[in-house]
Amino acid sequence: MNKAITAAAAALSALFVPAVADACTGIYAGRFATTKGTILLGHTVDSGAWTKCHRFSVTPRVENVPGRVYRSARNEFRWTLPATTWKCLSMPRLSSFGDGGMDSACVNERGLAVSGTVTGHANKSVVKADPYNVKSGAGENSLPLLLALCCSTSRDAVELLGKVISERGHFNGEIYMVADAEEAWYVEVYTGHQWAAVRMPDDKVASWGNEYMLTSVRLNSPDVRHSPGILCVARKAGTLKEPKDGCWNLCAAYSIPYSAYNHLRTWYGHRLLAPSSAGEFDVKREYPLFYAPDRKVTLRDMMELMRSRNEGTKFCPEETGNKIFRTIGTTKQSSAHVIEIVPSFPAPLRCTVWAALANCEHSVFMPLNAAVTAVAPAYAADQTGKPRRDWSIPGHAFRRLCALSELDRRLYGAAVRSFWRAREDSYFRDYYALLADVARKWSCEPEKSRKSLTDWIIVEQTRNFFDANRLFDDLTWQIIQNNRTKGDGNLKWNPEPFVVK
Repeated sequence: MNKAITAAAAALSALFVPAVADACTGIYAGRFATTKGTILLGHTVDSGAWTKCHRFSVTPRVENVPGRVYRSARNEFRWTLPATTWKCLSMPRLSSFGDGGMDSACVNERGLAVSGTVTGHANKSVVKADPYNVKSGAGENSLPLLLALCCSTSRDAVELLGKVISERGHFNGEIYMVADAEEAWYVEVYTGHQWAAVRMPDDKVASWGNEYMLTSVRLNSPDVRHSPGILCVARKAGTLKEPKDGCWNLCAAYSIPYSAYNHLRTWYGHRLLAPSSAGEFDVKREYPLFYAPDRKVTLRDMMELMRSRNEGTKFCPEETGNKIFRTIGTTKQSSAHVIEIVPSFPAPLRCTVWAALANCEHSVFMPLNAAVTAVAPAYAADQTGKPRRDWSIPGHAFRRLCALSELDRRLYGAAVRSFWRAREDSYFRDYYALLADVARKWSCEPEKSRKSLTDWIIVEQTRNFFDANRLFDDLTWQIIQNNRTKGDGNLKWNPEPFVVK
């Protein structure tokens, strides 16, 4: 009997073994699926090295300067830029980690948003038929910012992505999203030169783990774009199945089999946003990428989804004690973001990146509007050379606060999470009021409005950095106090929960 139990546990654990160390989760909500009529998209940035972190960057517009070349810091990818490139706000990774820019979230002055990427995993047969271009191909470290610098609309961004992959290739399997005030697109990149994009429905939501999701694609639809060889490569690899009602299953042709490590996160998104249709988790079930939520969703819903730990199910580590289940909220997060697009606003003001540094479970989503001209100096600071501890960098400060909070999510993390949630609630009131006022005045006094928005955001970034350090010190003291009651000879440990003062 013991041997049977051990074998069953081993088989279950195997389902949850990650394919790679980096493993992100994507989210989306169309304008008709949200309570405010805004478009929401983003992803958690989960990194294998848990000290990796991001910063904020403002790239100014460049007018009529031909001949410039965009360069990847990771490999030999190069691309000639147009003479004029747009002003962008982005979230690059610190240079000391050697991955290149890795600008996971980018928004520009034209109202274009780019979220990249969620890693996908192609099967060996299709990769052999169309290998990745690791040496000089584009990828998640270079494409998001390139698209934001060069493009005005989401369709432009999809076209440029396809052109880049056709001419330079891609170095990994990835999933991108691009959006503007009119429409949003979801893009799966499978192999060195094969990709497919679909226009995301305005009345649906989506949430998925590290897996390809396009199971029914009508390739000749005006709302679909794809590489010319999308069918030929899969046919050559022997993985292509005949279409059903004129729709191709690209997931079956290009993906590895479903694993619980990835598929569980996809299911849990259904459970939170559309519980009436989620059912019980089934690793073999083909969950749809886009689906109608049971009720219209809010920005808060998407933030809490990114913090979720499979609560209320047998897959919750804190409720079951079983640590093998992969959750969306995780210590792996180096950052997370939700990009909110307000279609009715002037283009420079439309996009707000709600950005959390480190694990958003115990960090704060700070608003960064595309119109700002600067961010607080600490948040812009980069680190070169070898990765090293530096508490003057906000990403590191939030990382260490998260590390303490996650020692015990009930005793320590609950108060930290509640504190940052209250801060976000204040932003839902104060930031939105400021943004609405700026939007009203934009046509008459854009520069004054831009300055007031920039100044407010810098003040809030500085306050959050201060509070992250203050909370760390206070929580450290509480852990010491609790440790004192756990000393040798004590028969019972009575720890006190952390309370934010």
